[in-house]
Amino acid sequence: MKIYFAVFAIYLICLSFVTNIFYPYYFQSQNLFLLDLLGIGFKPPMISFYIVSILNFLLFGLITRKTLTAKFSKFSLLIYSISPWIHYLTVLQSIYIFFLLIIQSTFFGFLMLIQNKSSKLGFAIVLVSIVISVYSEITVAITFLILLSLFIFLKPVNWINFKLFTLIMLSIFVPLVLISFSYPEALRNISRNQIRIFSDPGILAESNRLQGDSKKEGYNLAAKIAENRYFYISKVILIRILENLFPQTYFTGEKKLAYFSFTPPIFLGFIIPFVIGLYSLINKTHIRKYLLFLIALTIPSILSSYLDLTRLIICLPFIILIISLGFLELFSKKKSEYRFFIFLCI
Repeated sequence: MKIYFAVFAIYLICLSFVTNIFYPYYFQSQNLFLLDLLGIGFKPPMISFYIVSILNFLLFGLITRKTLTAKFSKFSLLIYSISPWIHYLTVLQSIYIFFLLIIQSTFFGFLMLIQNKSSKLGFAIVLVSIVISVYSEITVAITFLILLSLFIFLKPVNWINFKLFTLIMLSIFVPLVLISFSYPEALRNISRNQIRIFSDPGILAESNRLQGDSKKEGYNLAAKIAENRYFYISKVILIRILENLFPQTYFTGEKKLAYFSFTPPIFLGFIIPFVIGLYSLINKTHIRKYLLFLIALTIPSILSSYLDLTRLIICLPFIILIISLGFLELFSKKKSEYRFFIFLCI
């Protein structure tokens, strides 16, 4: 328990250090989806971001206790504590700190269901998290729908109450759909602001240019098939998915954290255990299918007009779990081997 308190102290020290540097800078406030539809303005108080950030830390600790050994649970928390990513977005008051809490709560609820299929608390946590996400932001709602589809398809939980769950889900969505149809103009504006991947005029212009160049060379049919706007947008989406999954996005300052800082979201040294952990996951046929969850968590960033590290924060727990698995693999090897890699990490 003393080690957990020590790690928590490190977390608070790092958060205080970043606060001392950046306060009072903050992101432009983002309203919740339902409130935006109804034309109600709301900005969470500054202290709420710090409270939610601490809750994220504690919840991540509970998740790692259920998925890792006690030793590596503490190690995961330490990596989480010293990662600038979470501290930057807390101090700058990003709404995605709240969405990270919702995502973690959902996974925690599912872990409870996996361990105890009849867990009413786990079922309630999942449902409440879904309700909050669906009514909070469109991109997060889309992410949740895909995550739920993956849970149903991959079946980590035997859905004893699946019919009840489906009925409740429908009852959740129907009121929102009715409200959305009541405010069509507001819905269009919110959708344009949150889903910006198709609003880039350069995509259509580039598609038309390529089609025109192909037709000049006499490839009329090929141009219609290969360079139409739908095919081109599909290529853009595929490139965006790969860009959001590249390790340098998370471990280097190539992409600006919080739009201005070249500090890496997670320190570069952790890329070694991340690659080892990822390789280990890919080699385990019964586990590697769960990497689809990581791809699903990048959807909010993919739907943005550019790679958005603010939206990608919801991937942080998953990435740290992969890093921890990599350290687990290192420590299971001979001492001379893992000491060399740990030295490289430092």
